[in-house]
Amino acid sequence: MSGTKLPLLDAPPTAFLLPAHLGTWCSWARVTKCFWPRYSGFNTSKKADAELAPMVYLGGIYLIANSGIQAPLSLHAADPSVIYVGETSWYKRRIGQFGDSAGLWDDGLRTKGHSAGLRVKLQRDRLWIAFFPVEWPRGQRHLGIGLRLWLEALAIEEHRVANGSLPIVNAGEEAEERKKEAAEASIDAGEGEDDAAP
Repeated sequence: MSGTKLPLLDAPPTAFLLPAHLGTWCSWARVTKCFWPRYSGFNTSKKADAELAPMVYLGGIYLIANSGIQAPLSLHAADPSVIYVGETSWYKRRIGQFGDSAGLWDDGLRTKGHSAGLRVKLQRDRLWIAFFPVEWPRGQRHLGIGLRLWLEALAIEEHRVANGSLPIVNAGEEAEERKKEAAEASIDAGEGEDDAAP
């Protein structure tokens, strides 16, 4: 092994300061029209919405807010209308999964997934999404995954500090994880197992 050392990476950020794509929130209708253009009569995402189209195949952090007909006042995870902070390597896939599990498509059916535990019935015309793309440091995929997870955690924590609680969907996920961990712990402790001999 040679004596040369690779330069260290920059220190990870300590606050969620990423700029949002387009510097604004996008309505659910705008996002779905761009991400699934054929349902709106367009051949490509670029033809449906040239400004938003670059987000279709990118990944990073995203915020989902439930704020009414007007976009949220602030473009930050700490805004009280933010109901979910997420990270993904592919926005199109993840937003589609959110729509499936939250019952936001025309059939209104919910499937298992991140937002399936959301008890509030969401109205599409009240939902807003902000995209914060994250590039892979040094072009390395494994570094991109770690950085996205770190930034997601920062954004969730900033929301918690500002509002006194996690975003509603993130809180539901955490509660489900705790239930699962408690069930696994009780099995490990021998509780709930059938003591009868085979």
